[in-house]
Amino acid sequence: MLKLFVLYVSGQMFHLRDKGFVFFVASPYIRAWEDLEKRTMKLADLPMWDATRDFLLSDMAFRYDKLVKSALTSFSFIKPKITKLIEFFYNIQYLYFSFGNV
Repeated sequence: MLKLFVLYVSGQMFHLRDKGFVFFVASPYIRAWEDLEKRTMKLADLPMWDATRDFLLSDMAFRYDKLVKSALTSFSFIKPKITKLIEFFYNIQYLYFSFGNV
């Protein structure tokens, strides 16, 4: 099934008087990285002069920092429990090899 997504653009119109044409310079209206992926676009598809690229990259950096901080917080919460579990396994191993042959 073919999925179609509406692509909103924001830009500016210029009137070329000598030819009588109207020239429309635009870029896609994208608010988040998910909008870019939903339209199967890449960052390189955005024009160089458009500030949307910078906003998307700063948004990704912010999300990455947030993810790293939450992962470190989770690890610091779980680390003592992992240490106790490892000590428990070492104790079981010691008991098995100390008294297992009796």
